[in-house]
Amino acid sequence: MASSISIHKTSNKLHVNSDSYELSKIVGVQVKELAWKDHIIRSVMLGVVSSSLLFIFLPSENQEYGLAFSTFLPVVGFSIGMVLAFLVSSKYEFRIEFDHADDTGVQWFT
Repeated sequence: MASSISIHKTSNKLHVNSDSYELSKIVGVQVKELAWKDHIIRSVMLGVVSSSLLFIFLPSENQEYGLAFSTFLPVVGFSIGMVLAFLVSSKYEFRIEFDHADDTGVQWFT
């Protein structure tokens, strides 16, 4: 799925889409090419998150109001999460290394 990024530089700020960063606080900028390993890790993590939400909110079949097919729904959620992650994956990732004003230190933002 192709998406466009709008990057504008003013005298003291860098604007990326709707976010703005002060140039004096930017430590580094990087464009990372994502490998197959990155796509697989992202898809597995999205699958785990989607299946865990179904584990939390669906009643078990041991309860009196439980669903008989509720044990299979997290597997379906995991599969759907993995497929969605592959559909919205991109080839490159734009990252900014930013130094915060508080005690969090230097962090990478994608």
